[in-house]
Amino acid sequence: MDERDRKHALMERYQAHQLEISLDQLRQQALQEKEDGRFPWHGKFLSLEEIQGLQKARKRQGRWITLDLILATGILATLAWWAPDLIRILSPT
Repeated sequence: MDERDRKHALMERYQAHQLEISLDQLRQQALQEKEDGRFPWHGKFLSLEEIQGLQKARKRQGRWITLDLILATGILATLAWWAPDLIRILSPT
């Protein structure tokens, strides 16, 4: 094994060790937060009430997005349906 392979293997072991340390710290933090009644939510810890509030807000926003998409689809379909007539009416003769 040459010097480069040995250094590469050493760096891989060091990186794996650092990842294990980081994972252990995160695990300890998660257990502490769980004892405090907080749960992970998109990279941060929130209480159950905060998570439920965010879920309700997302659900309401999802309804508005769906309604907007339906309206936009209806408008575009109407324009596509009436496009030949609109072109004939608006074009100079």
